[in-house]
Amino acid sequence: MEDFEFDCLVVGGGIVGLTAVLELSRLGFSVVFIEKYSPKKGPFDLNTYIRNVSISHASHELLARHVDLPLGHAGEFTSMVIWEESGTEVLRFEGEDAGRDQLGWVFEVTPLQEAIWRKVESLKNVELLFGEIEAIDLTSSGVRVQFGSREISARFMVAADGAASSVKSALKVRTRVWSVGDAALATVIQFKGDHESTAWQKFTADGPIAFLPSKDKQICSVVWSQPLELLEKRLAASEEDFIKELQILSGDKLGVIEKVGMRISFPIFQRLADSPMPMQRVFLVGDALRAVHPLAGQGVNLGIEDVRSLADLMKSDRQPSRSEIRNYFNARRLKSLSAINLMSAIRQGYRAKSFIPVMCKKSVLSAINSSAMLKKLMVAYASGL
Repeated sequence: MEDFEFDCLVVGGGIVGLTAVLELSRLGFSVVFIEKYSPKKGPFDLNTYIRNVSISHASHELLARHVDLPLGHAGEFTSMVIWEESGTEVLRFEGEDAGRDQLGWVFEVTPLQEAIWRKVESLKNVELLFGEIEAIDLTSSGVRVQFGSREISARFMVAADGAASSVKSALKVRTRVWSVGDAALATVIQFKGDHESTAWQKFTADGPIAFLPSKDKQICSVVWSQPLELLEKRLAASEEDFIKELQILSGDKLGVIEKVGMRISFPIFQRLADSPMPMQRVFLVGDALRAVHPLAGQGVNLGIEDVRSLADLMKSDRQPSRSEIRNYFNARRLKSLSAINLMSAIRQGYRAKSFIPVMCKKSVLSAINSSAMLKKLMVAYASGL
């Protein structure tokens, strides 16, 4: 029987990787945690970190088990309103649809990540290393990696190192990529009105734009998916022209927009690895497993759900049975496929222009608006409840 230095090796220091370290440490595993770089602060303007993440009730409950969450850098949303540029039907969801005071939270990434880092650094059964793995060797009962001059061994590995995962590349894991031909523009805005603790999302001819509430009632984060050629023009536009365009899109929802922060962008792809467990004793979680369109803000929540499922698999027995592993495999694969297909269906549905698809969409939206049960089911799905 092989001797291992650690129970688990976690690669990737984003929110999902950090959460994996917390959960596996809680179960009593010895963990070695490898991240390329020490954490850095993200872009900041209008007293707000521009990069943000939507956190569901299920994710909030898991994180709060370990960390004092930085609620001073989070806006809760009690409502969500979805409308479109050319349509008349407006979807509105309320926290009470799920029997909750709120639908979720929008956290600024940097303060949330820093809070989790501080907790991870305090754990006695976790060793933190900065750098890159040079080679991975899979054995019949574990994993061995080369890290500089040191060989590290563990019973299993968790890859949480993002969509461009170096672990996936090293192990030659096949990944299907859906290029949507879009990128996202992100910024923050200040306005005279009140965001009313509401997540506002509008489907425009160019793509969905979201106005997400912050702790400050007069500040919203903006995430706008759009074709690459339009993105370049909007990144280069003057502040005055850009504010005018945002004002038209937001209508009277937020009042007069007074200021806009720096603009950043990121590409949009949907990706899915062939398997959540591509090799024996190697687990993919978060964007390393699947990356989804940001229009519903579910990426990190899906990753935290991966971690919760992995912890459930490992907590009953450090050597899960074949049937338990098979159930885990099937559940994560099904959830990944359903999330990608759902995002694609929503995006295509709102882009439809011909008569029949438009009428079908209108009928579906009308049915959702008039059915408390459908709303409850949709909110429960998005909340991870």
